[in-house]
Amino acid sequence: MNKVFIDESSGQWFDLDKAIAYTDKKANQGDIRQYLYVTRNGQFVINTWTGLPGNESHYKIISLQEAELWFFKHSYLNEELPLILQKFNYDLNNEI
Repeated sequence: MNKVFIDESSGQWFDLDKAIAYTDKKANQGDIRQYLYVTRNGQFVINTWTGLPGNESHYKIISLQEAELWFFKHSYLNEELPLILQKFNYDLNNEI
């Protein structure tokens, strides 16, 4: 088990070993890096950090809509999306 605390004061955490990670496909555009995790319980957690020395990594729970936007901005294809988004037949690349 690899516990990652989302907010130390609330005690919220997820098991990194059981989460599915999606990488920032556009990581070379700027200094900010991100991973989006889907936890075992279906929560979306975004991990943001910079490559600069001394900057800490931050985790935040985001909504389904925010996750959908993140996948769209990072050029994920429909078949690459988590099943929770696929089951609603979202096609972010051909939205009208």
